[in-house]
Amino acid sequence: MKQIFSILFVSTFLSCSLPAYADEALQPRAETNFRYGSERSILLNEIWIPLQQDEDSVLYGDLRLMGDDQDNNEGNAGIGYRRAFDLGGLGKGVAGVHGWLDRRITENDSKFNQATIGAEWLGAWVDLRLNGYFSLSNERTVGESGPAYGDAYFEDSNMFVTRLPQGQLIEEIMDGGDAEIGFRVPAFTDSVDAIRLYGGGYYFSGDHSGDIAGWRARMTADITSDVQVGGRFQKDDVRGSQGFLEATVRFPFGHKKSYRDRGVLARLDESPERDIDIVTGTAETPGTGEAEKVAIYNADTHGAQKVIHVDNSAAGGGDGSRQNPFNTLQAAQAAAQSNEIIYVHRGDGTTTNQDQGIVLSRAGMTLAGSGAPLSLSTSGFRTQDGQRLPAGVAIRAAAAPVIANINADSDGVTVNADNVTVQGIRIDSATRYGIAVVADGAGASAQNTRISNVTATGSKTGIMVHGANGGAVSASIQNTAAYGNTQHGISIYDDTSGTFTVDLGGGTMGSAGGNSLTGNGLEDLTIDYDGRALYANGNWWGQAGGPQAGQVYFGAPLDDDLVGHWLMDENSGTSIASRIGTHNGSFVNSPTLIPNGGILDGAVSFDQPQEDVISIPDYDDTDTGDKLTVSYWINPDTLVANAGHILKWTDASWDGDNSWVIRANPAGDEVYVFIAAPGYDDGNNYFSSSDLDLAAGAWTNVTFVYDGAGATDADRLKLYKNGVQVNGTFVGTIPTSLTNTNKPITIGRQVTELDMFGDFLDGRMDDVRIYNSALSAGSVEEISRSRSDSTLRATGSLSAAP
Repeated sequence: MKQIFSILFVSTFLSCSLPAYADEALQPRAETNFRYGSERSILLNEIWIPLQQDEDSVLYGDLRLMGDDQDNNEGNAGIGYRRAFDLGGLGKGVAGVHGWLDRRITENDSKFNQATIGAEWLGAWVDLRLNGYFSLSNERTVGESGPAYGDAYFEDSNMFVTRLPQGQLIEEIMDGGDAEIGFRVPAFTDSVDAIRLYGGGYYFSGDHSGDIAGWRARMTADITSDVQVGGRFQKDDVRGSQGFLEATVRFPFGHKKSYRDRGVLARLDESPERDIDIVTGTAETPGTGEAEKVAIYNADTHGAQKVIHVDNSAAGGGDGSRQNPFNTLQAAQAAAQSNEIIYVHRGDGTTTNQDQGIVLSRAGMTLAGSGAPLSLSTSGFRTQDGQRLPAGVAIRAAAAPVIANINADSDGVTVNADNVTVQGIRIDSATRYGIAVVADGAGASAQNTRISNVTATGSKTGIMVHGANGGAVSASIQNTAAYGNTQHGISIYDDTSGTFTVDLGGGTMGSAGGNSLTGNGLEDLTIDYDGRALYANGNWWGQAGGPQAGQVYFGAPLDDDLVGHWLMDENSGTSIASRIGTHNGSFVNSPTLIPNGGILDGAVSFDQPQEDVISIPDYDDTDTGDKLTVSYWINPDTLVANAGHILKWTDASWDGDNSWVIRANPAGDEVYVFIAAPGYDDGNNYFSSSDLDLAAGAWTNVTFVYDGAGATDADRLKLYKNGVQVNGTFVGTIPTSLTNTNKPITIGRQVTELDMFGDFLDGRMDDVRIYNSALSAGSVEEISRSRSDSTLRATGSLSAAP
């Protein structure tokens, strides 16, 4: 700013020394123009002096001094000639030409000279201007350019990059020109001297710098002949957008002629409009000499970054180097240490030697496949002399390798350590999860996991992020496709008191989105995020406009062996939808859906006097074999004796057409669980519990687990309240297998065909589940903790697949 105040002082001193002319003659004057800009602020001071004149022409001199708040200073000395004309179609106006010698001192202390010539038409209504700018100085060397780098590459067990010799940083004048057209606004003519609007373009080029082409718009308002205000805006691809608000004061007051008083003749003494800068550009010139081989170091360990290579088409007995890679993932897993990279090459493009999955259990590990560039410009890498690499330096990508896991209930990639990265691979047909990011137990941690450029398909769930029992998890997922999985694309499951953060786009971990979530067997995304908002912005859901009904499930993703699941949230007025399969339940009499009335969103209310029932057609998964789990939430309005909760039990004639039932006891506050013996059954094989302690107006999660393979009754049948096993009494013997009936599942009644036992439920039920397996105590507890109060932020969804 020191230069700006110096310019202001000098121009003010000169203006006070200007000679006076006759009253009707054009008068010398000074102008001070201040521009407050979005990128910089400028002070321009000008002395305009008529050298020779008559009533319709003038030869003038112009001296300008400019400074800005970025230490640029410039001076312009010009001479011009103007004459008034009447050009018929263009009307009356002033035509002029002008020429300048310019000198600029840049922020780099370069001193440049330039010649400028211009032509103009200043009319009553239309203005035209054209200027050309021509260099009179050579380029200047202002420093050394930063080093340039070639492609990165593997060698042995390390990474290297080629560093090119350091070049020079050149600053130069750019030749070019600008043009504009303007119009006087036919408004406010009684209150201001003149308002004009302008638009135009400019173009500059140099020997080394990139060309600059852009457009400019401005507005001027002469409040009086002495005061002008306005604004301007320009934009180009090199310098970006720049806007200015400006004000000009002309003094001594009264020296500038008024347009309202003298019309177009007042335009004889306007200041010429031209670019106030000598436009300069900087460029890097290549250096000379030998290129340098530079090792890539790990920023955390400060040692050379080790890379373990896998190529499933290589011969056995490798050592993990680039020249002699391992041919199995297990060999790489055994060799890898913290902060090392396992790099999987395309190989033969199959899962050969890569079908046993891989576990990433050491902090800072990276599993990188050839399906995406391995960027070396991230914070995790440095050159051996400590320099960060510029954007774009990377190991180039090729086709992605394929990983699977054919072992029962196993995952393609398991992450159970901090700061792990997984990228550039395809996981196809793991028997459980494609990628499992899991921390289970106090002290377990899988924080700052980064997943990108991955395809997860053909598994039960493409990607599972799960924190449990105090474990800490945080994960970012971007540019990843999860499709064709039998259950879910991505499951987010917060079941821990520890840290749990996931970002699918726009969240706190910096994910850019770009994920593809569509075409999975159940929902594409499941969310149990403990009441928080999961950010998944900027993703593709199979159609424009974001996720649609059925693509997102709010609750714990406990779907293995789940053969019936009635959320009690959706109905058509006469039926209730099943989330699994097509086993919808029909309303008998008038059960009522209560939105937001359940423990997990909605619930269905049963009225005992109205004998409300839900009936679900028979299917074998609910009464075949020797294993079954039934779970539900119940909230009685009144404790009805013998009220049926859920059952496959048709009557009390014990004719072999019964399978199982769970109902209240005669007091209504406890529960009986019956398992019918095959063939004739006297109805005396059951478990009763006085610990369930149902209470009117309170929600309780009830789960019974049947396993006919158990050695004792206590092994074969277990009952849980809110995830905790309860005690009780066995009567008779619990059978070792279920009776396969052809009768419906009934919710809300004790039996279905004998009225004397037809005791109906009075209250609400929610989240009814049937599994054709015997769930573990841990899984039952998870069901009782499942939450549906999370939300999804999915704004800016993609309109086409990424």
